Amino acid sequence: MEQNELDFQELKKIITTRIRGIYQPPWAVAFSGGGMRAAAHIGVIKAFEENDIFPDMIAASSTGSIIAAAYGLGMEAEEILRFFIAEKENLLNIKRRDDLTRPLDDGARARAAALGADALESVLSALFGERDFSEMKAPCYIVATDLTHGKEAVFSQGSVAKACRAGMSIPGLFMPYVHEEAIIVDGFVINNLPANVLRENGAEIVLGINAHAGKNARAVSTDISDVFNATVEMLSASCMQAGMEESDLVIEPKMDCFAMFSADEESIRKMYETGYEAAMSKLDDIAALFVRNNS
Repeated sequence: MEQNELDFQELKKIITTRIRGIYQPPWAVAFSGGGMRAAAHIGVIKAFEENDIFPDMIAASSTGSIIAAAYGLGMEAEEILRFFIAEKENLLNIKRRDDLTRPLDDGARARAAALGADALESVLSALFGERDFSEMKAPCYIVATDLTHGKEAVFSQGSVAKACRAGMSIPGLFMPYVHEEAIIVDGFVINNLPANVLRENGAEIVLGINAHAGKNARAVSTDISDVFNATVEMLSASCMQAGMEESDLVIEPKMDCFAMFSADEESIRKMYETGYEAAMSKLDDIAALFVRNNS
């Protein structure tokens, strides 16, 4: 084996065994939104666990928020997956989504959105309890959208459950979250892959995880549900681009055969497996990032 290849393999070993120090610049992972397709992130986490990889900081938007927060608090991939499957209908208000995506009077729509928000808050509280960002194993940034001031809202302190509730408040499906008199909705509206937040906090290497890869949503009818799905898909994709450009490497599990609102257990497990395979296939590329940053 040539010397350069030996050097590469040695640096790869350093990374995957989590030896710290001068060999490893601060690095971070940004998890995208993607609705239920965020289950692919859990598979990525499983691949990281198997290779003893853990980032120096984490950021996430939309449904990725709950997975990033659980990861940051030290929960294992299998535990996160079990939660995701058990609470699949509450995470995107799927139980009441039919009511929200058909013509209704404003009162009925508001009641459905409020009930969905109550259910989401309940499951997040059950998962995270009273845990605080100070308990994270690495700094974690949950990105939402501040509609009052037209900017990002970044949560990195206080209640983890409330931050995730804010970051996952999809307009039209959940009542907005009110924080310090600002109206807060889902992060995908403004920043669906928050690599920039990690850069601003000192990350030198950023891995982006895109749970939207391969999707090319188009409306095929004037049905309000079809229009809503296509709108969310297209907005999610457009608000992902800046984060992808900001990332040093993007892991992209192919999600083209999965819908944003896929809630059956079989699909969720397949998304998880797709994320795992995508991450495992990129281990050499991840190692190469550290080679370049130490040359």
